[in-house]
Amino acid sequence: MILNPIDLLARLASGILPDAAPAPQTSIDQAGFADLLEKVRAGELASSQPVEIAPGANVELSPEQLARLGVALDAAEAAGHDRVLALIDGKALTVDVSGRMVMESHSPADARVLNGFDAVISVPAGGVKDLRSLFAKGSRHEPQPSPLASLQTIRNQSLSEIIAPLSDDED
Repeated sequence: MILNPIDLLARLASGILPDAAPAPQTSIDQAGFADLLEKVRAGELASSQPVEIAPGANVELSPEQLARLGVALDAAEAAGHDRVLALIDGKALTVDVSGRMVMESHSPADARVLNGFDAVISVPAGGVKDLRSLFAKGSRHEPQPSPLASLQTIRNQSLSEIIAPLSDDED
């Protein structure tokens, strides 16, 4: 059986739409980057990426807690944070935001200073849909000005200026 070249092309082009019929676009396809970022910041768009627990972290979280923590991590990532201390149902967890990994659990009985976080997130109880408060405008990470920025240039006397009068007296 010999096929006509036009029939072969028709078989190859079965997934291609002609110019008259553009491919249907979903609302997310039509949105620009800025629109998508605002939707994430408003809590209207979630990543749905799973949260994992690092081996040796000694943390047990229910699927519901992991889902709430995932929404909190979406909010932290939208606000520009990298490493957070997440407070959820009486537990304090060190979480890598971009890796979506619970690294360590901290007990209130431990008497030590915790550091190395750029934010603390208090994950409220309730359903995942009730967590939009995490995306509030005040939760965005904005760099704070340095407390030293308001200081003007300070000029200290140089050592040579201090010693100069002493050497003049000896002449």
